[in-house]
Amino acid sequence: MESFSDVFIYFFLENHSTITNETHLGWYYYFLNELVHFSLETIFWAMLVQMENKPQSVSVFIEAITELVVENEQETFDLKLLTVSQVIEKIGNSEDTPTEYIKHINNNVKGDLNISGLSKGLFLLLKVYHDSIPVTEKIEQYATDYALFDKNGNALNVFKEFITSSKEMLFPDFIRTIIKAIINDHTAIAYRKMGNGEKNLLKFIIEDNYLIHIETMTPNFTSPRIKTLYNFLIDLGLITIESDLSTKANQLISTAV
Repeated sequence: MESFSDVFIYFFLENHSTITNETHLGWYYYFLNELVHFSLETIFWAMLVQMENKPQSVSVFIEAITELVVENEQETFDLKLLTVSQVIEKIGNSEDTPTEYIKHINNNVKGDLNISGLSKGLFLLLKVYHDSIPVTEKIEQYATDYALFDKNGNALNVFKEFITSSKEMLFPDFIRTIIKAIINDHTAIAYRKMGNGEKNLLKFIIEDNYLIHIETMTPNFTSPRIKTLYNFLIDLGLITIESDLSTKANQLISTAV
């Protein structure tokens, strides 16, 4: 049985013709962000698994994991010689869909195949970017209208930071850039949240420029909290237990109109 996420990823990310109104666009934007974060979490998971082996200096770790990804994809892509733009073109022309990349990633996680998972995480990120190009103007306008550009980790900012500014970069350098950024961002965000009174969220620490593993987390999707909203509306008396609009709700709607 297909999950809630599977259905919406297909309809709103793999079939642009379904975007016919602002509500559809909002869901598209939501799942676009979901897939971008899932891609980055997959890369992060792969890095953490690699850190489990032994402490390494940051520079050695970045170089080693980059080489492993390039070697892992030799039969499919000669990543050493390709630019980011060329890889995007190849992935865009491939028959692999975002949902298929997700399935590959889930299998990689189950099999602890972190390097293959890292590759698929990178390719999923580029595939989502490529597939969103036809509606870029719409989603940028939507993000502007609802002040979403300033949200931390916004998919559009991720695209700008990692992809549109790096298209002529050789792919191994692209991998190094993302790995380094994830190391820096995770450390900065974890310490900031700890400073706000939240629990220790660090999955690794850096001591004397060496990466020391603490905990491995697997990539996951978040929840749109539809069930929570449903219960909230029932508590407010705006919908009935039969999922119909209540008299109170209809009165509010008629007043607003």
